[in-house]
Amino acid sequence: MWRRIATRTARRLGGRGRGPEYPEVEARLHLWILDGNAKGLQVKDSYIRLQAQNIYQKLRGPDGPKFDASTGWLARFKKRKQLVSRRQTTTRTLPKDAVHACRDIIQRVQQLFELHQIQPRNIVNMDQVPR
Repeated sequence: MWRRIATRTARRLGGRGRGPEYPEVEARLHLWILDGNAKGLQVKDSYIRLQAQNIYQKLRGPDGPKFDASTGWLARFKKRKQLVSRRQTTTRTLPKDAVHACRDIIQRVQQLFELHQIQPRNIVNMDQVPR
């Protein structure tokens, strides 16, 4: 029994775990994703899964073993290829009366300090809180 475990451990010393089941599919899919990103296209997870199935069918044909491109497979693929899904942000413009609104807020806060006799030493910034 100890020899079997030692042998199994020795085979896995590479630290890489099990490789992908369909390396050619993953290589082509990775290139497709990089190409889409380079063109500025939005590459969603659902598109990636669909494209993976298309690539698989082209390589294996319609009679090949079934390949689902499940969400679990996608998560492992993205981890292997060090890919992450992020939402694209947009830059917004300030309203025309932004300066006036900021001044109003500052004046209102100063009035509240005076009204409630709040000392500057009792003011703290809490925009970020520990999780």
